Formats: sequence, structure tokens, C-alpha cells
Amino acid sequence: GTIDIPTMATASRFRSLSLAAGKLARNLAAVDESAAACALELHELTLRSALAAKFSNFENLVARMQLLAVSEQRLQGSTVALERIEKQVLLFPSGRDLLDTRSALSVEFSFSLERSLQPMLLELNDFEAALRTADGSPIFTTNETNTVLHNLAPIDDIVTAWTGADGIVASERDARWLLAFVLAHPSDHAFDVVSSVLMPGV
Repeated sequence: GTIDIPTMATASRFRSLSLAAGKLARNLAAVDESAAACALELHELTLRSALAAKFSNFENLVARMQLLAVSEQRLQGSTVALERIEKQVLLFPSGRDLLDTRSALSVEFSFSLERSLQPMLLELNDFEAALRTADGSPIFTTNETNTVLHNLAPIDDIVTAWTGADGIVASERDARWLLAFVLAHPSDHAFDVVSSVLMPGV
């Protein structure tokens, strides 16, 4: 068979468009990666600053954790505010060794909140929060009506390490407060939720 000129031209345009689309996709991926890296660096800087304002030994605190990924979203309308945080953190029992993370606890935290800005007109304060290990095993899940403690043992081990002879805080309460602060930063609402789970009755 023969291929007429219009068909060949169409195929050529299709190949050109495919190449252009592939290049655009790669460029967008690079932009997304760069934006994620900037967001992570900014989050780490603000977390360090917040810890420095609250603890004199904040450098020792920072040495027990490493942020791997962070995503923050906030939207506010005239009646409703939305907030979402997703975060992955390495928690080290002792000073972190970036070349050997086998002793570290890798956790993933997620939090979402939808709250009313006019409570007299619209009663709304719906939230969900979850903490799990990197392999997906749940540690706790909670929302406005229910809290489920699946397995707090990994957190208890970190708390014990942080309050031991070579610990970085003076008490178990301080260790749990610090964990809640690191996970929830920079959201006061998320901190209230996480601390109520990790520090019940406090």
C-alpha cells in the first residue's frame, strides 16, 4: 500500500505533539519536585525556630528527627476554613545517623479539618487525624466522634528513649508534648488533636 501525504503529515504532527507533551510532563515534574523541596525546607526552618523559642536544647531535639516530606494546605472562605497536613518524619531514639536509619521510627501523619467561622450560623468542626508507620501499620486514628488506639508501642519506645539516661527531655509528658508538636506543626488545631491522643487527661 501507499501512504498519502496528509496521513504522513498527520502522523508527523502526532509525533511532535507526543514529544512536546512528554517534555512538558518532565518539566512539570521537575517544578513539582522543586516546589516540594522548597516546602520541606521552609517547614523545617519554621519548626526549628518554633523549637528554639520553647527549648534551650533545641539542637539536641532537632538531632532526634528528620523531616522526609511535608504537604500543607489552607483555604478560608467567608464561613468555612479548610486545613490539611500530611507529613513523613523519621524519629531517632538517639542522635540521628543519616547513614544508618535502621533504628529510626518512620511515621506518616495526616490531618484534615473543616471548621465553621460563624458557629452561630453553621455548627461545623469536622476533623480526621491518623498516625501510621511507613509500612502502613496504624498507630492511632481519630475524628470528632471517635479515637482508636491501634498500637502505641512504637511511640512509647521513642518516648522511653527520649527520657532515658541520655534523653533530651526531663519527663514522659515533655516527650509526648514534643512528639505532638513536631507532628502537628504549624497547626494549633492539629496539635490539640494529637496531644489529646498522646497525652490523655493532660
